[in-house]
Amino acid sequence: MKRTFCLLLALMLVLALVPAVSADVIFEPEDSFYWEHRGECQYHQRTYYADGPDNVAVVYRSPESAAVAERVKNGLELWISYTYRDENGISWGYTENYEEDWSGWVPMDYLLLKYDFICFQEEFGARIEAGSGTLEASGGEVRFWNYPGSEDAVAFAVEGDYPPEYEGVFTDDAGRQWGYIGYHMGIRNVWVCLDAPTADYRTLYAEASPQQVTHPVKEQTDSPVEIKPAGPSLNGILAAVCVIAILSGGFLWITRKKK
Repeated sequence: MKRTFCLLLALMLVLALVPAVSADVIFEPEDSFYWEHRGECQYHQRTYYADGPDNVAVVYRSPESAAVAERVKNGLELWISYTYRDENGISWGYTENYEEDWSGWVPMDYLLLKYDFICFQEEFGARIEAGSGTLEASGGEVRFWNYPGSEDAVAFAVEGDYPPEYEGVFTDDAGRQWGYIGYHMGIRNVWVCLDAPTADYRTLYAEASPQQVTHPVKEQTDSPVEIKPAGPSLNGILAAVCVIAILSGGFLWITRKKK
C-alpha cells in the first residue's frame, strides 16, 4: 500500500509540473485556460479594433466563464496573441494589458482586424516581384513601415556592419520601390522605401497620394456571445482521480493498521 501511495503522489507531482516544463521560446501567456488547452490554441500575433455590441467588446476570464475581465470601448486596439475555437464553434482571442493589469479572452466576433502587412500581401501580392538585396542608407534613421502607404513606422539608425536585407520588391502608385524585410534586429515583417529609406510620411507623400488599400469591413455584432461552460478538463479529471485514490488508500492503510 505504501508503494501505491508513493506512485500516486509522484503522478500528481508530474501533472503539476507539466506547464512548467513545456514552456517554449515563443511567448506563451501565464493563463490557466491557455495551459489547459495549449494544444488547441493557435499562435496568432495580430492587432484588432474592439467592435462589440453596445459599443463595447467584453473580455472574459476564459471562454468557459461568464466572469468579465474587462470591457473595452469600440475603436481601441487589442493585441491577440493566441486564438481558440470552442466546441460550440465560437472563436476566441487571448489579449492582455500590462499597464492596466488585466488579461482574458474576447470573442473574435467582437473584433475588427487592423490592416497589417498580411492584409497588404493578400491584396497586392500579384504586384510584389522577386528581388533581393541589402539596404544602403547613409546618415539618418531608416524608417521601417508596416506596409507601403501605412502611417505607422519604426525609425532607428542602421549599423554599418549589420545592414537590413530585403527580399521581395513592390512598386507603389508613385513609382517608388519598397523592399520587404522579414527580420532585422528584432523587427519583423516590415517594409522600407528603397528610394528614400530615411524619409518620413509627410516627405514621402507631400505631392503623391499614399498607396490606396482596402480596409477590412464586417457587419456590426448586434448580440452578445452566449457562453456555455464546457465539461471538466482531462487534467482536472486525472487530478480528481488521484485525490480520490490517495484518500481511499490512506483510509484503507489506517484501517488495516488499526486491525
